[in-house]
Amino acid sequence: MSAGKNLFDKQKSECFTKLDLSRKGSIDQPILNIIETFNQHNDYFSLSSCSGRIVVLREGGSNKDTLDADREEDNTNNGATTTTIVKSGCQWIHVAHDSVTPAEVIDLLDFDKPLDNSGSGCVVIKFEPLVLHIQCRDLDAAKLVHTASVEAGFRNSGITIGRAGKIVAAVRSTHGLEVPISNENGEMLVTKQYVEFVLNKANKKLEDNSVKIAKFEEKLLFYLSQEKKCEKSKKAKREFNIKNRKEKGDKIKSEIDNDSDI
Repeated sequence: MSAGKNLFDKQKSECFTKLDLSRKGSIDQPILNIIETFNQHNDYFSLSSCSGRIVVLREGGSNKDTLDADREEDNTNNGATTTTIVKSGCQWIHVAHDSVTPAEVIDLLDFDKPLDNSGSGCVVIKFEPLVLHIQCRDLDAAKLVHTASVEAGFRNSGITIGRAGKIVAAVRSTHGLEVPISNENGEMLVTKQYVEFVLNKANKKLEDNSVKIAKFEEKLLFYLSQEKKCEKSKKAKREFNIKNRKEKGDKIKSEIDNDSDI
């Protein structure tokens, strides 16, 4: 086995022994099968993931009680978090990995005054689509993930190669949404009807995201199955060639022995 293969296997083993430091502490349900497929495959393992989410936050909040900075590690438990969370300089008002009910979110917003007196910041409604980071054994393995992701509609996907040879396939999209709804003091600049409109847009984008996830899983499993068939074919060909060479060698040896007897 080459040094590169040894390094990949070591990194995969170390990754699985690390603690999950995300708030959720588990994989989002919509992508559970995909992550398990990668992690159980000899050539892949997952570095980080988020199935997609709808967030209402206020920028520029306090830095106290700061949680994980990377958004792909900030998974909530397949539902909504409605309690206010201060995270990485912003105040989370509402977070959901599935569709939101606009009226419930609107109830969390005060249209008469800023949210509280803890600081200022613009209130923003965001939709963030699927993001996956998958470490790959080699470039061919990464190309397979990239092909499946692009064909599924995740057009912003890519491959990065680190200085030490670490290969990571990123699955991501550009169909996000980010709409400010207040000024820098947290005072609402729009109506409740407009907030409802934006949230419904976010719900639709989350629905489209789910369709793409299902398509990506389908493409991924198809290409992995084709790869497996190809490997079996190559193995059979190698075994045939070895057998053929052996038979030829035995025939030549037999002819030499016969000539020696004469």
